[in-house]
Amino acid sequence: MAEESPTCARKCGVFTVYSVWAIAELLAWAFALTAVVTDYWAEPTLAALPFVKSAGLWKVCYSPSPLERQGRSAAIVGIGEWWRSLEDSYHDVRDKEEGLDPGCSRRVAEFYGHIWGHDRLAWLQLVRAFSIMFIWIGFLKFLIVSRTYMFVSRGAWLASPFAVLLCFLQVACGWVAWFFYLSILHRAMENAPEFLDRGTFRNYAGWSFWTFLAAVAWTTAVSLPYLVIEDAQCCVREKEGRLGAPAAPPPLSKGKEAADVHAEY
Repeated sequence: MAEESPTCARKCGVFTVYSVWAIAELLAWAFALTAVVTDYWAEPTLAALPFVKSAGLWKVCYSPSPLERQGRSAAIVGIGEWWRSLEDSYHDVRDKEEGLDPGCSRRVAEFYGHIWGHDRLAWLQLVRAFSIMFIWIGFLKFLIVSRTYMFVSRGAWLASPFAVLLCFLQVACGWVAWFFYLSILHRAMENAPEFLDRGTFRNYAGWSFWTFLAAVAWTTAVSLPYLVIEDAQCCVREKEGRLGAPAAPPPLSKGKEAADVHAEY
């Protein structure tokens, strides 16, 4: 009984670690999923992106009218004609049959394909692809770690080389997606006309953008280091036994060594 208590205590500790890790991973996964399906990656204020109320990966909403207090002065030559052309283009593509709000469209190419004369639609497609990969790889990683904990190690450890690899891939996909959208917003601010109040980066990014960053940063700072350290340092002997590594032969006594040498001669 005295020999079993340390093992029982250790498994209880591993169960606590697994429970905390699982809850944190599910929260990060939920944050990333929420960010991907919501439409506030860009939420311009002032004149950062005129006529744009909010923009996501799948839908863009436009302001109903240009307002002078938002930096769109009617005194600017051509602003009236510019607005009328934009209004006709944007409001004719509403998806009324899908129950969207007035001024919103799922045809995001109307916006991302013409940001101050630059086509960022390819960048948007990369953001979509890598953000979805971040979510699915994270879900697969959760299943692999749970399988290792419940069936492979029987409550002794969580990490495995495959889980570590998936975590590296997940982190890489998350940062690629976030930095591409960061580039979209940064270029939009740089390419805006000088007569507009460009503001700062805070006038562009929306809460979906920051929510996705939180999910990626958590996975990078907590989940990845833990899995790497545990896989490298924890339960080395147990893992070798589980994988069938050959055990070292027991040392021979001096008498046995002498008898073996005599037998050889």
